[in-house]
Amino acid sequence: MSESKTLKIFESDYYRTYKNSVKLIGLWPHENIHKKRITRFFITALLTTFMILQGIRLYEELGNDIDIVLELIGSIAYFSGCICKYLTTIKAQAALQFLYEQIQGHWDTITNKRERQILEQSASESQFLSKFYMGASYVALVVYTASPVLVPIILDIALPLNESRRKTFPYFIEYFIDTEFYYYQLMVHGTICFTISVLVYISIDTMYAACCQHLCGLFDIVEHRLKEAVKTNSNRINLEPDRTDILMHKLLNEAITLHQDSIEFAVLIENTYALCYLLVLGLNLAVIVLAAVDIVINLDDTNQIIRLSILYIAFSFHLFFNSVPGQKIHDKSVNVMNSAYFSEWYNLPLNARKLIQLIIHRSLNPCQFTAGGLFVLNIENFGSIMKSSMSYITVLASIR
Repeated sequence: MSESKTLKIFESDYYRTYKNSVKLIGLWPHENIHKKRITRFFITALLTTFMILQGIRLYEELGNDIDIVLELIGSIAYFSGCICKYLTTIKAQAALQFLYEQIQGHWDTITNKRERQILEQSASESQFLSKFYMGASYVALVVYTASPVLVPIILDIALPLNESRRKTFPYFIEYFIDTEFYYYQLMVHGTICFTISVLVYISIDTMYAACCQHLCGLFDIVEHRLKEAVKTNSNRINLEPDRTDILMHKLLNEAITLHQDSIEFAVLIENTYALCYLLVLGLNLAVIVLAAVDIVINLDDTNQIIRLSILYIAFSFHLFFNSVPGQKIHDKSVNVMNSAYFSEWYNLPLNARKLIQLIIHRSLNPCQFTAGGLFVLNIENFGSIMKSSMSYITVLASIR
């Protein structure tokens, strides 16, 4: 069966951008297998060799310059997280393909006009944040990589010296060749490495957010079906009682079935991405802390503060973006329980009440996403991390 028939929803405006991103880095399941292998080998080899060269520079700087050492550790942690994220996603390709097929199946089976609108609205809601995340990431990339090239040129024009300012790299690395002579060629190499790493992060993160947002839409439809069932019962006087009971039980059974499917879909997302985010977020937290420490060390260097602040904000926003879907899923699953609990279930027939109780029972433990079962991805934990990192900056600045 062709891709156009199996996953046609991913050609729509709701998913096309996310699909094209993962396709670009060789993670789309229906892409040509040979093309995927070449892309994966190229990306993995490029990022790994760049990280090895930085590791060599780190070894050379140990015991010499603590500022360079901290920045190199942070950069290596960043690339390690990128490679781990990429390889674990490759390993989970079978699960991801099943995940995409489940999304397509939901779009195929949910045909009610109102429910379809709910699904479409939910799919649209995540696009603003995802596109803002993509735009902000690329802006941070451009500023981070271009500032060492552009700032000296601008300063030479605005505040000229007797000699041109020395060309610098936005990162520390050991190339084993004359970096002055091959400066622009090496800058192109480094820019390509950073661009691909950002693309890997963005592609995987936005597709993860899209899958989570689809789950939010399913929970919204469950909530809608519950409200429609209760409304049907309240119209018992205007309709035939037998017909009302049949319609009400049909809606409740459909709500229960979709609710169970939604819970299973949530488990599938959790199992697919848990290892990926366990490795990445651990390294992400390390980079945030190191960036905070490095900012304090370089309080006298304006250029360094700007660069490091961009890194700190970028990684903090990355953590925020990955925490938002988990918070949404938690809130939506709680909303289903509240809709069932606060509905006029006491006016329903006994059999219908038992069905409502089944939904309430299944919703007692709200859905939540974790990084390997160790770190819950939600806004509360994100706030705690940011509060702790700011505390580190305050303490270090006071004793500096």
